[in-house]
Amino acid sequence: MAKMASQNGGGSGNGNCNGSGNGNCDGSGGSGDGNCNGSGNGRGGGGVPAAENVGPGRQTVQEGHMKKTMGLSGTRKGLREMGRMGRMGGMRARGRRLAGLAQLLAIALILCIMASCGGAATGGAATTAAPAAGGAATTAAGQDQGQEQGQADFEPVSVNILMDFNIMDGIDSLTDNKYVDFIEEKTGVKIVMDSPGPAGYNDKLNIVMASGAEVDAFMANRDQINKFALDGILTDLSPYIHDAAKYPNIDAYMAPNTWLPVTNDEGVWGFPYSRFDAFTQVVFVQKPWMEALNLEIPTTIDEYYEVMRAFTYDDPDGNGQDDTFGLLAGSSLFEGARIFKAAFDAESYKVIDGVVTPAVITENYKDYLKFISKLVAEKIMDPEWPTTTVSIYMDKLKTYKYGMTSYFWHANQLPEYDQGTVHENWLSLDLPKGRDGQPSHFTYDSLNRNYVGIPTTSSKVDALMRVYDWTCSPDEGERWLYLGVEGDEYSIGADGAIEVLKQRNSLHWMFTMVSPGILNDNVKKYLELTYPKETVERLDISTRNGQLDELAASLPYYPDLVNFNLTKVTDEYNAKAILGNVDIDATWDDYVTKYKVAGGEAAMKFWTDWYNASQQ
Repeated sequence: MAKMASQNGGGSGNGNCNGSGNGNCDGSGGSGDGNCNGSGNGRGGGGVPAAENVGPGRQTVQEGHMKKTMGLSGTRKGLREMGRMGRMGGMRARGRRLAGLAQLLAIALILCIMASCGGAATGGAATTAAPAAGGAATTAAGQDQGQEQGQADFEPVSVNILMDFNIMDGIDSLTDNKYVDFIEEKTGVKIVMDSPGPAGYNDKLNIVMASGAEVDAFMANRDQINKFALDGILTDLSPYIHDAAKYPNIDAYMAPNTWLPVTNDEGVWGFPYSRFDAFTQVVFVQKPWMEALNLEIPTTIDEYYEVMRAFTYDDPDGNGQDDTFGLLAGSSLFEGARIFKAAFDAESYKVIDGVVTPAVITENYKDYLKFISKLVAEKIMDPEWPTTTVSIYMDKLKTYKYGMTSYFWHANQLPEYDQGTVHENWLSLDLPKGRDGQPSHFTYDSLNRNYVGIPTTSSKVDALMRVYDWTCSPDEGERWLYLGVEGDEYSIGADGAIEVLKQRNSLHWMFTMVSPGILNDNVKKYLELTYPKETVERLDISTRNGQLDELAASLPYYPDLVNFNLTKVTDEYNAKAILGNVDIDATWDDYVTKYKVAGGEAAMKFWTDWYNASQQ
């Protein structure tokens, strides 16, 4: 073990999973809540600039996985080549003709300005190209200048967008507010937003897509995007996202693996809202208990076990009562128990004997269940976990009777969050090393919160891409994502110092729509205007301890999967196994057979056929 004195809670690094269970969200985010810049964990599948602008963890996702993923790069490379060649058909061809017309009009306008104004146009361009105070250095040639010129190059256009958003009392109008005005000022595009609210959103979206109603874009999760793509009613975005001349920021700052969950051999079908905190989880351990028992920082599975056992049996709170537990877990096993799912490498899809295999029927998963069952049998893990809902989990945290858990990096449900003192009572640790002695990782099947799809009936694809390209820009767009409207919600002083003037309206998230998900020094600086420095340091830890399951992120849409209810099969077995109601060794093969008969075998064959084709 490492000495506790060396640990200060800091750090230097930077879903539903088709049955693997990594898709829960906390109260600060998720599919129905637009606050916290995507701090919650959204449902769905699964932006990175040049390497110097991204934290080490995020860089690993981009470079490591994309260069050495399980042979999937051939398929993705072919797709990217297809995009660069501009393979389009039907409505996409019409979009290209409209783009060409817009370019011709732009050239005519420029010639007109030059003829009537002489050198004045040059002076104006030089002014708009100057970098904004306090902004990051521009890394794509001419992109800031291009953004400003775009306002003059294109006639104003309106786009109709359907979003899933919880409309609250007293909220600004969806069509007449400062965010609509700000986006139009910067891009020449007027956003006409509509939202029926979460309760009626899916029904309205299905009606809109079936009827061909005039909607230019809509918010959706991974499965919805892929279903509509299979139905042939979505615009292929690959020719646009690889057009570096027209959309330099999309091409430069959206990492290739953000597109994987909505990509197939035919195209790219959704624009991601990629999260800066795509890797959300941190191990939290009670600091006073570690000090009271003079424990060292654990680094292996066995050392973690010894610490949790001491928390359970050595009276860490000193009250003389047998009333403490080493580990707090929720009913989904997403909190707490997930520490050891990661350590046993039981979260990611694998190719075993040539077959694409979900984590939940692997030998690693079996060993994970045996370990958790041991914790429950020894009363180290709270035996009430099956009935510990999210709200009960939050209440239990506030009792200080649990020594360890895992939770979101921002820790907004821990008792000390409002005072900004979480770090004073909770250590934030790296995961235990795997059984091979190597660092283990929480595994995620997506870097994204949700997606924007564009129907084939829309003639406004270029206008939408113009907005999204501006949003992905490293200066103005980045500040828009994290700070809001300059001059209203934040200001930049003459010395480049940024001051937050007011809290952003909850509408802000709805109008950002997309995000490259970059976590660089600028983004951390913006986050520190909202969060204590120690909280942002925990984000470094969560990023360092996370990784993308690129195989799960790439799995093609399988329509029949929703009919199989494989999650129920796994959840039922988890409960019986962990509570000790069945012998895991004796019943494991029967469980795996039941999983396969319930539809797992058909899904695995579907994915394996796709995987084998991708290797050719």
